[in-house]
Amino acid sequence: MRREQVLEAEVSALRSQIRNLEQELERVTARPIPSLMMYGYDVDDIVAAIEDRGVHPSETKWLAEFIRALADYDARAD
Repeated sequence: MRREQVLEAEVSALRSQIRNLEQELERVTARPIPSLMMYGYDVDDIVAAIEDRGVHPSETKWLAEFIRALADYDARAD
């Protein structure tokens, strides 16, 4: 490999490491947000919270279960 290619590969690797470090810094310095689970089963409040702040990856399983429960409830109401 030519020296230029080696340097380009090293620069690319360093840029990737920088992106990862920036993401980690953002994660650890972000202000805490209330969990969606604190809204109980008030659909309007949960939707407003999602629109306001999004969904944290740790909440996806709970949110999927909530949506399934809502669909089951809706199906039983018919």
